[in-house]
Amino acid sequence: MPRQARLDYSGAYHHVMSRGFKREAIFKDEGDYLYYLDCFDRFKDQGYKIIEYCLMPNHTHMLIQTGEEVRLQKILKSINTRYAVYKSKKRDFPGPVFQGRPKSILITGSEYLTTVARYILRNPVKAGLVNEINKYKWSSYKLLAKLKTPDWYDDSIVLGMFSSNQANAIKLYKDFIRKPLREDDKEYPLELFNRIAVGNKMIFEKILRKLKKDKRKIGSREINGEKIISTILEENRLKIETIQDSNSKKVVEARRRIVYVMKEICHKESSEIMKYLKIRKSALSNYVNEIYRKIQKKDLKLEEIHRI
Repeated sequence: MPRQARLDYSGAYHHVMSRGFKREAIFKDEGDYLYYLDCFDRFKDQGYKIIEYCLMPNHTHMLIQTGEEVRLQKILKSINTRYAVYKSKKRDFPGPVFQGRPKSILITGSEYLTTVARYILRNPVKAGLVNEINKYKWSSYKLLAKLKTPDWYDDSIVLGMFSSNQANAIKLYKDFIRKPLREDDKEYPLELFNRIAVGNKMIFEKILRKLKKDKRKIGSREINGEKIISTILEENRLKIETIQDSNSKKVVEARRRIVYVMKEICHKESSEIMKYLKIRKSALSNYVNEIYRKIQKKDLKLEEIHRI
């Protein structure tokens, strides 16, 4: 049976899992864990950002966003191959370190990132390695609230889902991760498509149509962001200058939609969106949070945004 092709494009979010061969330990001492983390740093020029990670004794979890040029397959191969070479030399005999290629699940829709991040960080408690998340040494939980973090780590999009104020966002995020799940809470996002993607079904189907149309162009930016934004402006009888300078109710609503389109459909970097709309990072986070609140409350239907 042929392997399922990875769904990937610039700026995509993935939950990645790597298991040890025959479920054997990947990490046996502190040096192993540190070397794997060094692999993240070694290949940071490939442009990815790791939002959260957890290194378990016999498997790893990463919530990762790909960059502009390098696709997920190359990133994972770079990291795991370097570690496998190190491990083979250390134990002084050849043989596989990992069980096949890493498993990756495409996360569609930023509102699902927090649930996936929580699942990753709760792994040590679920496995019985520790009784409190903050006691586990080899996850990114310890990086929360740190003034200086590695270049390859970026949890800003997850924190932005909770509050535009960083200190408040960190507190709310930690509460979200640590509090016991209610009966109606899901440990993992509800919808899982063929075990290769999870999240918003409409976004997922849109991505599938796009990739199936021309497989050779996977990772390209075919979507014309300028045309989509022009349509939003025309529908509201606005000009880009007005969007940048005014804060009327009509303008703010249009700006929210533009932020969503640029981020979720065109996969633009936050810095590019801020520069285009002449807004600060705190404002960008507010717009993202507000539009998802509207979607979740059904005040705004996703098809209203995706119909263009």
